[in-house]
Amino acid sequence: MIGYYDKNGDEITMEQWGVLFQDWRYRCIAQHCILGVMISTVWIGIDPGIEIDPDRLPLIFETMIFNEEQPCYKWATEDQARREHEKLVAEVKLLAEAVT
Repeated sequence: MIGYYDKNGDEITMEQWGVLFQDWRYRCIAQHCILGVMISTVWIGIDPGIEIDPDRLPLIFETMIFNEEQPCYKWATEDQARREHEKLVAEVKLLAEAVT
């Protein structure tokens, strides 16, 4: 069963999740575009894998780097998502500087 969570990691109903998910200001954590490479971190609020390991925190935030490979990273807390987003931005900036 899929778990639905608000940004604090508190379990919510599917209906509550649907209302929150419609609000881009609520969902968007951070976005950067570096030389045409978009890095986007958002709250997704669902964790279908929580029943596989119910002892871990739900992974309800997601960072994607939109390029040829499009890696996707999952985070449990907003603080972690923001921190890791900034690390990924710094890595992409270093790569961009090396190319230019």
